[in-house]
Amino acid sequence: GMQTIKLEVWQDAEALPFLQQRLPGVADADLLALSQALGGLPLALEQACAYLTANEIAIASYLQRLEEPLRAWELLDEAVSQLCSRSVFATLTLSFAKLSPAAQDLLGMCAWLAPEPIPEYLFTEENEKFPNKLPESLREIAKDDIAWRKTVAELHHYALCHSANTVSSDHVGNGKQTI
Repeated sequence: GMQTIKLEVWQDAEALPFLQQRLPGVADADLLALSQALGGLPLALEQACAYLTANEIAIASYLQRLEEPLRAWELLDEAVSQLCSRSVFATLTLSFAKLSPAAQDLLGMCAWLAPEPIPEYLFTEENEKFPNKLPESLREIAKDDIAWRKTVAELHHYALCHSANTVSSDHVGNGKQTI
């Protein structure tokens, strides 16, 4: 059967220190308003901090921008009643809109893969073997290491992914980069 996963939700006492570190100099009242608007979800808070920092906007402006995606979400799925589902959707929507077409396509492709780390060679080296498998926006970028790094950096910038050099038992010593 289907298993459910309980999402960790931070109370104000847990969210405030995190937000103070990520958004120094912002009033505690504004930080708490942000946490409450996003349902205390750590992932939504991390993405919101990345968005706020990248776009240099005030929390009040960010909260206003959340209103439209929240209404859109309600129209798309009237059955969704939990704020946490809408808050993650709204945060992701705002960040996604700021990405280049190539970064949007890369994130979309990654979303279809398993949750384990994704080897970057699937996009870069395999692109050489199967050039028409990648979206057009990624084909040339996957061939150019600098352009590829820039595209992956966009996803990092909005806390939509992280990269790590990993070594697994079946690829000992290869040090392949993963997304």
